[in-house]
Amino acid sequence: MLLWTYLAEPFVARLSYTAYTLLPGGAREALLRHASAHHHIPSMPTGTLVLVAFTLLVAAIALATVRRADLA
Repeated sequence: MLLWTYLAEPFVARLSYTAYTLLPGGAREALLRHASAHHHIPSMPTGTLVLVAFTLLVAAIALATVRRADLA
């Protein structure tokens, strides 16, 4: 998670800020009402939906992993 936060997201932000706004870091900026004169920051509801979508994705992956794990 730390590698994603400190390496991957800043790299994506430098390549395409539009793509970055669809990641958790961009959603965080939307929720904190970050203002930028150079970049479009999504609205708070959009940021909330992005974070909910990522949370559901991680939960689905975790659920699938637990179901396939050998619990014996």
